[in-house]
Amino acid sequence: MSPEDKIQQKFDQMDGVSECYKCKGSGEIAISVTTAKYLFPGPVPEDARGVAAATCYICKGIGYVGGDE
Repeated sequence: MSPEDKIQQKFDQMDGVSECYKCKGSGEIAISVTTAKYLFPGPVPEDARGVAAATCYICKGIGYVGGDE
């Protein structure tokens, strides 16, 4: 079983958990390189200009919120 499958299996078993509203479950967000403000949920394309990938600060890169937090 792949690591992604294990995470999905754990997610399915948790009660009261929902997909992170900021990163939409990816664990990554796009931020502006000039202002460092949130732009859109990740993942960020490698050829994107003016944006950088960052770990989601809401879910801390897990992709979901609620449950055991």
